[in-house]
Amino acid sequence: MEHILAVDGGGTKCEALLMTVEGDALAFDAVYPEQVSIMGDFGRGRNAMAARTAVLRVLNQVNPRGVVHIVFGSGAVTGQFRRDLKAAHVLFWYASEDESARCCAGVKEALVALSGTGAFGHLYWNGRHWHADGFGPLIGDWGSAFQIGREGLRAAVRSSIHPGRKTALRDELARTMNVQESDFDLQDVMIHEGIRVFADRTAVARYAHMVDRVARAGDKVAIGIIEKAADDLAETLQWLVKGKGVGGESLPFVGSGGVIMNSDVFWNVLVARVAEFLPHGRPLRQTIPQVVGLALAGLGQAIDAGVLKADMNKVRERLMDSFPALRTTTKQ
Repeated sequence: MEHILAVDGGGTKCEALLMTVEGDALAFDAVYPEQVSIMGDFGRGRNAMAARTAVLRVLNQVNPRGVVHIVFGSGAVTGQFRRDLKAAHVLFWYASEDESARCCAGVKEALVALSGTGAFGHLYWNGRHWHADGFGPLIGDWGSAFQIGREGLRAAVRSSIHPGRKTALRDELARTMNVQESDFDLQDVMIHEGIRVFADRTAVARYAHMVDRVARAGDKVAIGIIEKAADDLAETLQWLVKGKGVGGESLPFVGSGGVIMNSDVFWNVLVARVAEFLPHGRPLRQTIPQVVGLALAGLGQAIDAGVLKADMNKVRERLMDSFPALRTTTKQ
């Protein structure tokens, strides 16, 4: 029997999924920001330690024999996993984030927006592919979790020193950092966290969740931060659509990444902005972990290479049915 082991090492988390080539999800686990931080890497999921931890947790549930296809989307996955597997044969496949997003949505031609730790856009049309942004936080990644987290931290700090800049982000930041005192000095609180923020962009991106929580509670500053990020990503997508002259087409618009998956404020604004220059677009929001799309992308590559035979549409449908129940039993 053949299986797919997909390992998605993202900026702030690492997820692993084991499934049969027929689409039955067998085991899922993940290393999320707080757990990775305990390992001393400030919430980064794209490293060997986080990846191996997620994989070992999956293999502790099911460790198949026979053939295992390992699919990865970052350099965190290496041949070191071979010794952890009982499989007789192992094949490795690589799939990009945008390929995973399209496979998860079940489409080939699409406008793809990704907003995770970083942010970028892709356009697949008439057999061609164009890419925009993904330049990193210093000069790009417009509309990313990094941007949201950074602006949230800036607003929280500003709120503590400027009476006219009040926002609930200040108190939420304190709660996030487990500060119990009602009268606290934010500068003292941020001393040690500042080291993390300077050390790794993922430490900043983690705070996007905090900003979204405050935005959902109605804080205008937090809402404004998320809306601005969505506007910025929409501008990247607009460059792709207008530049390639596909504004009148009925293209699927696929949204992927942690920010899009978790923030209704972000997604609703992004959909509205995209509709202005792609009015016939069909919004498809990813609502399950990207590792699911990664597994499907790897399976598709194996099929194209003639290594195995399977009906991708049937496999995708079966996986979408079997994965949700598996996810609810996984501790996150």
